[in-house]
Amino acid sequence: MPTKPQELTEAQKTERQINAMGDSVYVINKMIAEGKHTEQTHDNVDRNVRHLELMLGKSNIQDSGSDLTSFNTAITDGKAYIALPLD
Repeated sequence: MPTKPQELTEAQKTERQINAMGDSVYVINKMIAEGKHTEQTHDNVDRNVRHLELMLGKSNIQDSGSDLTSFNTAITDGKAYIALPLD
């Protein structure tokens, strides 16, 4: 008989959310570094900026004790990129 998967603790859930936020930072930084500003890269950066903003609004993220600097920096950089005209 299959066993029921264990549920994650709140700390584990928060850790996974922070890891996903790190993925968004990676995508934003990669798109900016590539130096192209196409509709696709614009949409990717915009989507990941919105994800970071949403996650930073969650109390478990704010209360995690994690350094949130890289997420805020990625939001700032991503918004500056989005404001640029497309290539």
